[in-house]
Amino acid sequence: MTVDVEFVTGTLKCYDEDGELASGIPVEMQITALPGNGGLSFSTASRFETSDENGGIEFERLVRGASYKVRRGASVYWTSFTVPLGTDDPIAIDDLLGHDVH
Repeated sequence: MTVDVEFVTGTLKCYDEDGELASGIPVEMQITALPGNGGLSFSTASRFETSDENGGIEFERLVRGASYKVRRGASVYWTSFTVPLGTDDPIAIDDLLGHDVH
């Protein structure tokens, strides 16, 4: 039996090395695990977003209970996080470090 999928939007605020909000910062995200035995199948293709003029990024349609990996800019290091169950929409994505190429 397939379960209904619950989605949320994940948000980040990007700052530069001077602590100022930074626009044009690329962030990559990829799903790594689903929440359980619900008969679901999702693509593991990377998703890319770029911070807006206020340093904000939104990743829409994140699966509640699923795990993701995310990285900023040219970083080779991924940060893992799990979308909480039973939280309000939107959610803050876990803190993220990265290296930006200028």
